[in-house]
Amino acid sequence: MRIYKTIIINLFFTVLFCLTSTGQNIKNTLKIGDDAPKIEVEAWLKGEPILDYKPGHIYIVDFGFISCAPCRAAIPHLTKVAREFKGRVTVISIFTAGDRVEAVQSLLDNIGDEMQYTVAVDGFERNMEKNWVYASGRSGYPTVMIIDDKGKLAWIGSNTTHLQETINELISGEGKTIGEYAEQIKRLKREIGKSTIDNLDTNIKKLDSLISVYPEDISLISIKFKTLLNNNKERAYKYGWHILKSDVWYTIQGATDYLHKMALELPFGEFREKEKSNELSRAMRKVIVKSNLSTPILKNIVYELLAFSYYWEGNNSTGDSLMQKAIEVCVSPYNRDQAIEKRDVLKKRFAEGLPEIAEKIKKSGFEKKHLKTLNDYIKKHPDNKYANRIKLFLLYQIDVTKAHDYAKEMIMEDWTGGNEHWLIRLSQHVLRYPEGYDISIAMNKKLLEITSDVRNRSDAYSTLSWVFFLKGDIEQGELMMQKALEEVPGDKYKDRRRVFKKSLKSLRRDFGSL
Repeated sequence: MRIYKTIIINLFFTVLFCLTSTGQNIKNTLKIGDDAPKIEVEAWLKGEPILDYKPGHIYIVDFGFISCAPCRAAIPHLTKVAREFKGRVTVISIFTAGDRVEAVQSLLDNIGDEMQYTVAVDGFERNMEKNWVYASGRSGYPTVMIIDDKGKLAWIGSNTTHLQETINELISGEGKTIGEYAEQIKRLKREIGKSTIDNLDTNIKKLDSLISVYPEDISLISIKFKTLLNNNKERAYKYGWHILKSDVWYTIQGATDYLHKMALELPFGEFREKEKSNELSRAMRKVIVKSNLSTPILKNIVYELLAFSYYWEGNNSTGDSLMQKAIEVCVSPYNRDQAIEKRDVLKKRFAEGLPEIAEKIKKSGFEKKHLKTLNDYIKKHPDNKYANRIKLFLLYQIDVTKAHDYAKEMIMEDWTGGNEHWLIRLSQHVLRYPEGYDISIAMNKKLLEITSDVRNRSDAYSTLSWVFFLKGDIEQGELMMQKALEEVPGDKYKDRRRVFKKSLKSLRRDFGSL
């Protein structure tokens, strides 16, 4: 089961968070209440070096790295905190995870005015990462720590939402600590997770009382929305429209990420049928793309989702326009190429009426009667290879043997003319069963014969790598992943290279002992 889960995660790898796995085996030796370790860095690039902790002074130590989107998104909020508590609090950003001094200096040259606080670089040895981040049990970025006025570690986390409240409590010496607050939230989440119509009002009142104390905690608004959605959709929609009128989504760090999460929680069925959830979902996403705090990655995702909703309704012109915007906000060539490919696929798929067939299959169950409908569709639209993928998926629910036979037939089909990427998708479908390993190998080898596209070729080699690792042929698996990396040289596809390198690391970890 663990291996199967690893396959699924890596085959459909999407970078949503900035994580790193290095140092996961370092013992958790740093806890809240301990003396804060020394700050030992390779270089101080902005502000006065911190050689020791002044009594009565508070320090915020932020860890991240250049290409981490959430880390970059936290900069405005950290600057706001540094201004608000100037003289009482020192904010320090430490660039780690292998970032070089020259690269961080270049970043500062471009956005230095945005970072109005102290900046340092961990360096090649990554001592800060080891002695602070990993020692505290963290393995992802951003990581934020607060050192109190006695030089003790007061808080460890990843969110900058509560910094003002926490600092005020540390300065005054009164009220709940951030740790006590976190425990209160955990208890409340457990209670609300069991909400029913009978105790809904009670739990909502508890949430409202916390929201009144911590108005900048967007997670509380998200919890309230989800609780209402699970028990009373009309109240949830009404609350959704109410909170959209607030300017919180434009002013609070991380707010739009929660708004995106709330939009995703809206029922897809109703979303499809133009119910109130569809209108609310669109409104939430429109706020996100207007917000200056939205990262390019988030904007790209939101534009694509908005486009998808219009395509489903048959409004292809609006869908095309939104997909064009999704392409324009991409910051890397790799993501831009992916968005262009997705646009072309969506235009083709929705122009030919396949969604209605897929929705029927989904609603009425995976029944044999749908095979005739799909076969008729494939005859009329032989170039829409997405239909082949749906048919294969349907066969896997009905008869595995027939599914394998159909997959073998697919190898003989003509996949040229912009359909090569669907051959990759089919080759991943057949990996559900060991009998499909050799079929997957044949599909990807055929793809390598018919395409010169860098992305398709690198995906084919990557998938072959997984199959060989699954078959226990570690040497071939290593070779195929190396070929995947060779297909994407240079800076243009550096995001893709990073994904493949991480995949290879996971493969070695999970299959190296076989």
